[in-house]
Amino acid sequence: IKNSERRYRLLTENASDMLAEHELDGNFSFVTPASTLIVGYTAEELVGHSIYDYVDPVQLAFIQAEHKRILESNDPVPVTYQFRHKEGHYIWLESSTRIYQPSEEEEPRILSVSRDVSQRVAFEENLQKLNASLDEQQRRVRLLYELSASTELSIEEQLEATLKAGLENLGMELGIISRIQETEYKVLHFYPESSGLSQGQIFDLGDTYCSIALNAKDIIAIDEMKSSEFATHPCYKAFNLESYIGVPITVNDEPFGTLNFSRSGPRDTPFTDSDHDFVRLMGQWVSRVIEQDNATRKLIQSEERFRALVRSAVVGVITMDAYGTIESYNDAAQNIFGYSLQEVWGKNIKMLMGGSESQEHDNYLKRFRETHVDGTVAESREVVGKRKDGRAVYLDLGINEVRTEGSHFLTGTFRDITEMKKAADDLANAHLQLKSVFNS
Repeated sequence: IKNSERRYRLLTENASDMLAEHELDGNFSFVTPASTLIVGYTAEELVGHSIYDYVDPVQLAFIQAEHKRILESNDPVPVTYQFRHKEGHYIWLESSTRIYQPSEEEEPRILSVSRDVSQRVAFEENLQKLNASLDEQQRRVRLLYELSASTELSIEEQLEATLKAGLENLGMELGIISRIQETEYKVLHFYPESSGLSQGQIFDLGDTYCSIALNAKDIIAIDEMKSSEFATHPCYKAFNLESYIGVPITVNDEPFGTLNFSRSGPRDTPFTDSDHDFVRLMGQWVSRVIEQDNATRKLIQSEERFRALVRSAVVGVITMDAYGTIESYNDAAQNIFGYSLQEVWGKNIKMLMGGSESQEHDNYLKRFRETHVDGTVAESREVVGKRKDGRAVYLDLGINEVRTEGSHFLTGTFRDITEMKKAADDLANAHLQLKSVFNS
C-alpha cells in the first residue's frame, strides 16, 4: 500500500497536466505542482480561491453555464476557456471535469485535469484567418484537414502523404523531413522513393540548405539559387539544387529538424505568401504527428508499466467489459481462484462466483448496461466466489467503473478473507459456548 501511495504521489506531483479538486461552488481545494508551470501560481496560491477569480470576464456567462452542466452530468465534461496567468496575460486551458466523491464520508467534489492549449488555439485561429476567398488557400487547407483526419493511416503513411501533397502543390521534386542534432542532418522521411536517398542517411548540416532555415529560425524560400545570396552555399555546389523552401519544425516546443522541398530547376514563378503559409502549416502538422507518435510510444510504455504493476499487485485484480467478459486477470487472482489467465480470458465473470452471487451479478450488469448508474459501483462488499476445485472462497470485493477516451470497462479488486471469516465464525461459536456455560 505504501508503494502504491508513493507511486500515486509521484504520478500526481510529476504529471505535466494540472490536476485540481474543487468544491462544488468552484473553490480550489487541491492542486498539483504542475500549476506553477501552466498558470504561474503555486498550489498554495490557488487553494481557497474560486475558479471565477481567474476566468476571463468576457467568458463569465459561458463558464457559469458549463459549471451548471458539470454539476448535472454523470460523464466527464470538456471545457476550453481563458485563464488569467500570474503574469497578467490570459492563456487557453482545456479541462476535463467531472463530479466525484473521494469517500463515502466526504461530500462530492469536482475533479479537473487541465492543460495549456494556447498554441493549439492560436493555430486554429490563424487557420481561420486564412483568406477563404482564395481558391488555392481553400484547397490547401482542406488538404491539410484531410491529412489530419486520416486516422486509419500509420505515422509513416501520414508523413509520406504530407510530403507527396507538398510536392504536388508546390511543383517541387523532393520532399524531406529531417532530424537535426548539433551538426548532424539525418533523413527521417522522404518522397519519392526514387530520389536516391535512404531513411537514416546522414549529412553534415552545413552541406544542406536547411542550415539557412535554422539560422533564420523561419521559413526560407529560394526561387533560383544561382542568382541568390546563397549561390556559394556548399549544397548548391554538391547537389545543384536550384529552388528550395523549408521551415524549422519543433516537437514539444524543442527544435527538432526541418520540413523542406527542393528541385533541380529554378521556379517558373516565385514562391508566394500562400506557399509560405502552406509550408508553415504543413510544418506545424508534421510537428503534431511526431508529437502524437512520441506520446503514443510513451503511453504504450506507461501501459506496460501499469500492466506489470497490476500483475504483481498483492490483491486480486480483474477487468471486464459491461457484459462481464474477463479482459485481464492478475497473478494474485490466479492464486485465489486456481485458474490460469488462459482459462478465464474471454469467459464470463460468473464462472468465478457462487450460484446466488452469479445471478445477482448478472442482474447488476444488466442494470448497469441499461442505466450506466448503479449503487454498487465503487462500493466494497463481501461476496462468495468459487475456486477451480469447486471450493467456496470468501472475498472482500470492490467494483469500479473506468472511462477513458475510447475505453470503458469495470475493474474488480478483491482479497481472500476466507481465513478471517473462519476465525470470526470460530470466535462467535466460542462466545456462544461460553455464554451457554454461564447460563447453565
